[in-house]
Amino acid sequence: MNTDTTFIHLSFIVPVYNVEKYLKECIDSLLKIRSINIEVVLIDDGSTDSSGRIADQYASFDNRIKVTHQKNRGLAAARNRGIYESQGEYVAFVDSDDWIFEHAVETIYKEAKNYYADMAMGNMLYCYPDGSKSNPFSPVPVSMQYTLMSGKGCFVKLMQQEIYLPMVCNYLYRKEWMKKNHLHFTNIVHEDELWTPVAFCAAQKVIISNIYFYGYRQQREDSITNSLKTTQCVSDLIFISNQLILFGSRFSDSSELNVKSQLYAQAFKLYARAFSLLPEIRDSSYVLPSHFMQKTYQIVHLLTQDCKRACRAYYSIAVKHLKEYMRRHRELLGERLKYDERNLLILIYNTPWNNSLRISNPRLNRKYNITVDHKYIKKADIIVFYLPSLYQDLVENMEKDEKQHWMAWDIDGEIVSCLKKMEIQSMFDFSFSCGSGSAKSNTFLQNKFISQLIFNISIVVSILNRQFEHIDKIIIWNKEICFVKLQLLLHVVITKLKIINTMELTKLKLHDLSKAEMAKRELNLLKGGVCACVTSCLCSYAGTKSDPTDSKYGGSSTSSNENANAINAANGNTK
Repeated sequence: MNTDTTFIHLSFIVPVYNVEKYLKECIDSLLKIRSINIEVVLIDDGSTDSSGRIADQYASFDNRIKVTHQKNRGLAAARNRGIYESQGEYVAFVDSDDWIFEHAVETIYKEAKNYYADMAMGNMLYCYPDGSKSNPFSPVPVSMQYTLMSGKGCFVKLMQQEIYLPMVCNYLYRKEWMKKNHLHFTNIVHEDELWTPVAFCAAQKVIISNIYFYGYRQQREDSITNSLKTTQCVSDLIFISNQLILFGSRFSDSSELNVKSQLYAQAFKLYARAFSLLPEIRDSSYVLPSHFMQKTYQIVHLLTQDCKRACRAYYSIAVKHLKEYMRRHRELLGERLKYDERNLLILIYNTPWNNSLRISNPRLNRKYNITVDHKYIKKADIIVFYLPSLYQDLVENMEKDEKQHWMAWDIDGEIVSCLKKMEIQSMFDFSFSCGSGSAKSNTFLQNKFISQLIFNISIVVSILNRQFEHIDKIIIWNKEICFVKLQLLLHVVITKLKIINTMELTKLKLHDLSKAEMAKRELNLLKGGVCACVTSCLCSYAGTKSDPTDSKYGGSSTSSNENANAINAANGNTK
């Protein structure tokens, strides 16, 4: 091994984008490496948090760190810039929220150096927030470990054993070999899926170790705000599949049939993955990219038997999801024709039901535009989110328009932990819960959801118009959902109308009550105590100056004195 202190054995390329919470842990794990000379190439890809400053602070006291700042161009561009800036004999890619086990990576480098390998494969561990670790992948057979193989031969064996891993973080790469073969990342989602097969087929020497060197962070709770757009995922996965088929067509049908067959099998696997996401797309304007699925017979009939069976199985999966997508797409196209711009536009972003939401009441359709078509996501006046599955269903980078109102709902108060954070809760203006009933069908629950949704919409519209007497009467007269409406109203009074004197309201802590306590408290609520308290606060606000009312939310609002008189009258009726 070269003992020159200026010779860099291993370069770590770390793209950085808005990871201030995790970046220090990542960098600290790399700086623990001492037995070989390393450099840490941090590419700040236009971070808007303190990530860039953290990177500069580390670079100021450790000369092994190089920082490059650039405008946001995506992960692929950041990695390509890192390859250009790196000077190490070997290169490793590290995501900025993950970390490296220092002694393990030193050992893998020495193995790669010993064999002069173009690629060296190690193992990664999935690391969870509770500190536990797991290896979700099947182990590499002993016969393949520490045995020098060609890249094509290694790829075929990994695919045949069903242990092929496309993640670039799982490998070390020889820099000179990368430069010679002009390897670079394409600016797409899941770029690893295209990079790794091409890299394997270009490699002359590959070595596989059984060393766990990479810690892969699982279940980042704040990743909901950075979710990828489903339409982009589908389009890019289809693009990758098309490219793998075109790449595989270069190989001979005789001497390199195994390589060609496995490349096609991987392409059809990604087709199935892309098409399985199609039913999640609720945007009637989306156009499915062209693909080679319609040429399945021509493509696969000359492949090896195992790959032929695999391609046909993936094809069946893809066709099943394509039919479901086409059914929903036709429904969205039919729904789009009924859109009336004069009415309030309500977008149901997601629901707990796989089937489409059907609005059967013609009166609702005349008063509101209720849609599930994400084409209207920028135009919607109110967007309704089902919270428990929002983490999985969020299919685009959501940016809230200042004129929009976001409403959250759940069934019987169910919610996942990552959505309990204040920064997530603060995104929503209103919330409500829909009781399911133990033996109710999906149809019953859908109808109940729609009725409660419209009821809550009417409250929101009344609040926006400052028509408080309407709200008060609804709360008093509708006993079945009185409790939910009071909880919603308290939230609105405190957060939206910003009334200062609300100590009596905040002491109730309605959201902390158990179900048994809720049933008892509801009876007390109906006796007028809380209603009187709410009415009192609303009366105090009714004397303030009102803003002009948007006609889209229901016409003109009543005057302040009229509001106060109506509220007092309603309160008297309660007694």
